[in-house]
Amino acid sequence: HSGYLNNSNNYVRVDTPALRSEEEREFWKNHLSKDFINELRAKEFEKHCQEIHSFLTNNYAYTEKQIQIPVLKLESTAKRDYTAYNSICDDMIKAFHLIEAHKGHAGSEYNKEAEQVISRFRSIIKEVDFKDKKALYNKKTSAYIVANIGMLSIWLNDFKVSLECMKYAQANAGKEIDSEKYKQLILSRSTKLKKLKASVIQ
Repeated sequence: HSGYLNNSNNYVRVDTPALRSEEEREFWKNHLSKDFINELRAKEFEKHCQEIHSFLTNNYAYTEKQIQIPVLKLESTAKRDYTAYNSICDDMIKAFHLIEAHKGHAGSEYNKEAEQVISRFRSIIKEVDFKDKKALYNKKTSAYIVANIGMLSIWLNDFKVSLECMKYAQANAGKEIDSEKYKQLILSRSTKLKKLKASVIQ
């Protein structure tokens, strides 16, 4: 709008907001408002993305759950040196620390490390003397090695192998290895994975 100021002949342009027509406002409401609001939401979401991610992670997606995982080492004596075996056990512990919560698996880093550790344990099993009780790796110590393979296999989702390992360990180590509670862990994880796969297929 324009007009005279102080009765002067000099025009000064002054712009003031004017309400749009009803038709213009109706058009914006029906055709443009959704895009505007969605764009605004997207910008706000992006700005607070990390905060939202942290909130959902802590309050919705994951919860802390502690599971006691046995890592069965062997104590060296004057006649038996289990240093090589125990170093593999240390790598087994490192592998477990790589476990991450994913849908249906423990993470690619864990899978890679666990498979390498299992391969090293299996190479030791080849040295087992099942007849000589005095051997460095005898029938009883083989139960420890196999139990470790079984525990690693649980989080590789190789449930058949893990169950077979637990049965072998219990049969050959007696009461020293209580594998019963870990069988429950295997069955529980196996059931959850089956449900997940079924939901994905649906």
